[in-house]
Amino acid sequence: MFLDQVFVFTPKGRLITLPRDAMPLDFAYAVHSDVGDTTVGVKVNGELVSLRTPLANGDVVEVVRGAKPMAHPEWQSMAVTGRARSAMRRHIRQTEKEEMIRLGRASLDQTLERAGKSRAHISLRPALDRFGVTTDDDLFHLIGRGRVAPPDVLDVMFPGLKDTEREAATARQRIESGKSARLYVRGGKLKASAALLFCPICNPVPGDRIVGIAEGDGREVVVHSIDCSELAAHEGHDDVWRDLQWTAEADRNTVSFARLRATIGNTPGVLGQACTIIGEAGGNIVGVHMMRRHSEFFDVDFEIDVRDARHLTNIAAALRACPPIETVERPRG
Repeated sequence: MFLDQVFVFTPKGRLITLPRDAMPLDFAYAVHSDVGDTTVGVKVNGELVSLRTPLANGDVVEVVRGAKPMAHPEWQSMAVTGRARSAMRRHIRQTEKEEMIRLGRASLDQTLERAGKSRAHISLRPALDRFGVTTDDDLFHLIGRGRVAPPDVLDVMFPGLKDTEREAATARQRIESGKSARLYVRGGKLKASAALLFCPICNPVPGDRIVGIAEGDGREVVVHSIDCSELAAHEGHDDVWRDLQWTAEADRNTVSFARLRATIGNTPGVLGQACTIIGEAGGNIVGVHMMRRHSEFFDVDFEIDVRDARHLTNIAAALRACPPIETVERPRG
């Protein structure tokens, strides 16, 4: 009769009935949604166990809670009850909305600042009416999602902008390490005060799949492309890995530093030809370094400002199409 259920207890002896194969997060959300949202660990029969541990009849389960809600998208695979999964989806949606609002607000403020303007002492009502929303946060949410561009809001709020102000506001911004990088990279486990540093080995650019490695108790997070050679040193240390994504602002309004390494035939004019190809493809060369020289070939690193990973791929393809250029690759380590 009870083969499809397990009976477990709280430390105070309260009986909790769960479906078979239920896990600690099912228990936590069965106690209360606030308990589930703030779960950071669990003890079963006095011992710390993984959140993926199936519960058994008679287990005494104690939830270890954090100060803030901690549910993450990947946690949905660690629950079997509809109640737990529904509560996690609700919390995740709310967390993502708050993050989009923060990103949208920061993006608009940065655009206004570049144009010499500010949100202080002005009403966003004209923009709210123009984009069909009712509150400032609704507008910030649309911006954070990439559905409204900050320059479009700028045009609505300040229709008499000078050309120089509009050009300054819409100029592509360089992605650099520091707290300002939070405008371009987001992730569920990032601390609000965390500074983001971009790995100098793989030089990730928008469009790359990225992960973060937390350092200094999460105060700094180093952003790597998923195939960076540096990541091997952190295998087995799950607590330092952070799931990261590029924001809409990074995809549409930035320039990033990247490297291409080419093996080029040692013939007159070929280096200039390669530089011309990069320029014609829209890349801005900021550095050229000879790596080694042979009688017939030499290796060279091109340091280039690019819009995103696709732009970099197009530049590499254009270089490969040049007969004197033997190989072109993106260094990862």
